[in-house]
Amino acid sequence: MVALADEVLAWFARHSGFSGLRSVFADILGGLLGPLAPDVRVPRGLSEVRNMLATRAETWKQQWLHEGRQEGRQEGEQMGRRAGEAALLLRLLERRFGPLPDWAKDRIAGADTVTLEEWGLRVLDAGSLDAVLA
Repeated sequence: MVALADEVLAWFARHSGFSGLRSVFADILGGLLGPLAPDVRVPRGLSEVRNMLATRAETWKQQWLHEGRQEGRQEGEQMGRRAGEAALLLRLLERRFGPLPDWAKDRIAGADTVTLEEWGLRVLDAGSLDAVLA
């Protein structure tokens, strides 16, 4: 967006007869900022919008990177937990009922964490593989 503001400013420098439109472009750039930074007061002048963008761009970039890492970490933890639950359930079922048929392995591979936990608890009381995965 800083590059866009620079291009618009350069265009106005080459076309002095259109200076009345500067506020329109400032409003457009400000409108683009709204969803990105709802708590930021957008300046009215095009040069001021450009300077604000340049000042805040690195801060926003770092903030968004941090948020992205946080989301990635949480997603990775959930995936790891699900994989661990599935691996444990497979070992428990094989220990209790012997080698598992492919259909049982497929059901376990496609199950979510909550279902895997529920099946894991059923291993203690169920009399058959079908009863666990029902």
